[in-house]
Amino acid sequence: MRKKASIRIEGMHCATCALTIEKSLSALKGVHKAEVSFGSGTAIVEYDPSLANISSIKGAIEEAGYKPVAERIAFYVEDMRCASCIRALEEGLLEKDGVVAVNANLATKLVIVEYIPSVVTASELRDAIKGLGYTPMIRESGIAAKGSKFKTKFVFSLAVTVPVFVISMFLMDLPYRAIILFLLGTAVLVVGGSSFYTGSYKSLRRGVPDMNVLVALGATAAYLYSVYNTFFAAGDLYYDAAAMLITFVLLGRYLEDAAKSRASLSIRKLMELQPKYASVVKDGEERKVPAEELMPGDEVVVRPGEAIPADGTIIKGSSAVDESMVTGESVPVDKAEGDTVIGGTINKTGLMTVRVERVGRDSFLAQIISFVEEAQARKAPIQRFADHVAARFVPAVVSVALLTFIAWMLLGKGIGFSLLMAVSVLVIACPCALGLATPTAIMVGLGKGAEMGILIKGGEVLEAIRKLDTVVFDKTGTLTVGRPSVAEIVDLAGVGEERILRVAATLESGSEHPLAAAVIERAAGLARYELQGFESFPGEGVRGKVDGKEAAIGNRKIMSRLGIAMDGAEAAAARLESEGKTVSLVALEGKIIGIIAMIDKPKPDAKEAVEELKKEGLEVYMLTGDNERVAKAICKEIG
Repeated sequence: MRKKASIRIEGMHCATCALTIEKSLSALKGVHKAEVSFGSGTAIVEYDPSLANISSIKGAIEEAGYKPVAERIAFYVEDMRCASCIRALEEGLLEKDGVVAVNANLATKLVIVEYIPSVVTASELRDAIKGLGYTPMIRESGIAAKGSKFKTKFVFSLAVTVPVFVISMFLMDLPYRAIILFLLGTAVLVVGGSSFYTGSYKSLRRGVPDMNVLVALGATAAYLYSVYNTFFAAGDLYYDAAAMLITFVLLGRYLEDAAKSRASLSIRKLMELQPKYASVVKDGEERKVPAEELMPGDEVVVRPGEAIPADGTIIKGSSAVDESMVTGESVPVDKAEGDTVIGGTINKTGLMTVRVERVGRDSFLAQIISFVEEAQARKAPIQRFADHVAARFVPAVVSVALLTFIAWMLLGKGIGFSLLMAVSVLVIACPCALGLATPTAIMVGLGKGAEMGILIKGGEVLEAIRKLDTVVFDKTGTLTVGRPSVAEIVDLAGVGEERILRVAATLESGSEHPLAAAVIERAAGLARYELQGFESFPGEGVRGKVDGKEAAIGNRKIMSRLGIAMDGAEAAAARLESEGKTVSLVALEGKIIGIIAMIDKPKPDAKEAVEELKKEGLEVYMLTGDNERVAKAICKEIG
């Protein structure tokens, strides 16, 4: 039976490129027909799955010098517990035709699959993971579910284990003591230990025993020995050992999941930048729709203060857009009809209509999220080594525990003591830390970096940092505070700085611009005048009547619009701008009375950090999307 696959290809520049790929594919054993379209950028390949598969087809395209593009989907797998699980998932999914690559990460519990949708669907991938004995879930709901699940089980187990411990240690003469301990111990194993037993069953069925097997073996051995002594003999009882083992491991898993959830915060924060809903205009009517339903060509209305729902082009209106998350520029960028905007950036001042051009995985924000996820999933060399060891650890531990039991029995210590020693070996040798330490450390490092605007391309980069000789810093929010503040007030009319600030703050009280926020913050505690006739000019400034007098604040454009001459203000404005400051001109009754200069100040410890790096022999550079004047001023200040 033949299969047909449609594969997107990057890197084609002409019809000759398409012919080259066709030739490479046609030469592949098992391929019956290959048609490559330069216009659509796709290859339609008909092949015999018994002789060829997507991996070999992908290899043929790459051998021709081009890049096949696969779709990517992330599954949250709650019951992925150790390196053995990773191996089972990766190998199991790669056996499925249409799957290009699989990257399972224990720290995030994410399984990222690259696949060809025309060959295998997302639902088939989900079913394949279920077939391997795991439970794939939507990432966000999975995170919420796992936290509550382990917390509930731990609280229940703790509540029951405490009386088990007290009765075992201190109430030796309690009536029906053995029966009470049996009932309480059974409750802990059934409720609290259920996840360990189901996990053990699945791992043994796959032929790759994991840490669940160690916990289940240890708890069951202590429990069954105690049950035997309860009903058939008069030996020691170890219900407390079984219950405490389950409870403490549950506590560890709950804390582990909480730590990993915090480590995943950087990706969730990036996701939160994308608005949930968009105002779409169709047939002259505006209606709210989920942002994920947007399609290229849709027209969306974006109001002041709202996040832009998708990448696109402004077709109506103008505004100032805060693009600091993308470019690092501290001051909003003026946008007008024909300008492009990026999804997730903030519309600050004006009303505008945007034609959507890129959505989903093609959007700029999705590419950033994908970059961070891929970096967190990519294994460092030391992590690959740890996974290799952990995957073979469980059989060795079981063998050592068995030898421990036999050795103590031969030494005449009795079955109870020997069993306790064997259980101890099983518990302390659980490879949780071995399988989790490296990926969690890498994930936390990459996550913290992403929060601070530093994207690190995987764990191997973290390992290579010890060899680096150059450091390149982002400016906004890394070397600087990340928001403008008033640096200087120039009085051009002898009215006093307080008067200039009061006029400016009164006007800016009606604006949402970050520069307005800086002025209002500086004027805190000063009384404002009465404001009438407020009018905003996106990308220019605002005007209105302040205490009954015509006033305005903004850049040169609004002064020109209102016919206000720069006169002596030009030289002062030029000086401030040469120092990397952003200037706001304040006018009253047709005359510029002062200038308020603002700057995104360096962080208090930025200079010290740069000096320390230089002492280590590193070259330090700053990379910014801000203008050259601002960049030079910041570099001069921090050295």
